[in-house]
Amino acid sequence: IRHQGAKSTANLVQGFEVLHVDKEGNNVRVYSTARFAPEAAMVDEYALVRKTLRDLLFRRQRLINLVKRRPWFEGFDRVAGTMSFKILTGRVRFAADARHTFEERSRLVMASDESPGINTEEALDVLVYKMIRNYVNRKVESKTGLRWDAVPPGKRREVDEAREKIARQAFLDVRSRSGSDFEGYFAGTLCSVPQFIKPEDFTRLSAALRKDADNLRTLTLLALSAASWTRPESKTEETK
Repeated sequence: IRHQGAKSTANLVQGFEVLHVDKEGNNVRVYSTARFAPEAAMVDEYALVRKTLRDLLFRRQRLINLVKRRPWFEGFDRVAGTMSFKILTGRVRFAADARHTFEERSRLVMASDESPGINTEEALDVLVYKMIRNYVNRKVESKTGLRWDAVPPGKRREVDEAREKIARQAFLDVRSRSGSDFEGYFAGTLCSVPQFIKPEDFTRLSAALRKDADNLRTLTLLALSAASWTRPESKTEETK
């Protein structure tokens, strides 16, 4: 694919046949075959993901979902369940990429005004991010006595540390829960602070909690990772 893409005739290629084979003695065993026919929008998003996302783990899952035409967040539940929280939350690239993705999704939804290009399932991610961000901000304000959007320069470290601790603890709490335990935690803890959500969005969120709890849990974990991120104070910290 790389060689063909570099040729002047690349724009004539309509798709790629992918074969997984292995030579066993004089025989060639075919394990699987597939055809990949990317669309223009997919190619653009592929280039954007590769350019803007820096964490290899996060970027890999995003690209897999893109190629397989799955929701961008699919599969991250397995990532969150098998990797150390230290590389998923705090001043790490994974959390920064999660935040960047949610912010881009938020801008896209606002720009499209919920047009046919944005379906209910995709808009749910923006709603969850807004709710989780508000939860963490209010908990930080309660703990430090400082508003998240009006922090004096000398108090920035204190607020950042509180943000990481609150979001990380919630991340671990959600990761350790599933099924009705997660539903109870989501409704009783994450929704315990005032949330300025429109009635139709609240209805959508309630429906997701009842009928699509697995995806809601995945989005919650990603949103908490994003909410835990604080800008590194130096280049050295940023490379962790």
